[in-house]
Amino acid sequence: MTNCDGMSSEDIGMRLSGIRRAAFNLFNERIYNKIYTLKSIERCFCGSQELERISRFDRFGFPFGTMICRSCGLITIDKVLSDDDLPSFYNEIYWPVSSGRVVSSFETAQERCA
Repeated sequence: MTNCDGMSSEDIGMRLSGIRRAAFNLFNERIYNKIYTLKSIERCFCGSQELERISRFDRFGFPFGTMICRSCGLITIDKVLSDDDLPSFYNEIYWPVSSGRVVSSFETAQERCA
């Protein structure tokens, strides 16, 4: 199946399997069920609203694209999760997707990467 850009879902992000695919699917389920809420970024840290899209997805295929500020040149993501969503996102989704392992907490993940 292709999207409006003529890309198939297999063309977006890295190929995922096992733990990585399960965590990615969990993220999509939480977005769909409104457990996680994505907020769009509308202005740069410098205050400018002159943002140009660079990408629509991150390297894993999550909907965190990048934009560049035409005023100051800062590159930033185009969406963020709420502060309340971050602990479960990192513990249950990001670390399993990025490492391919299930981790019990953010601190444990930091220790493994040190």
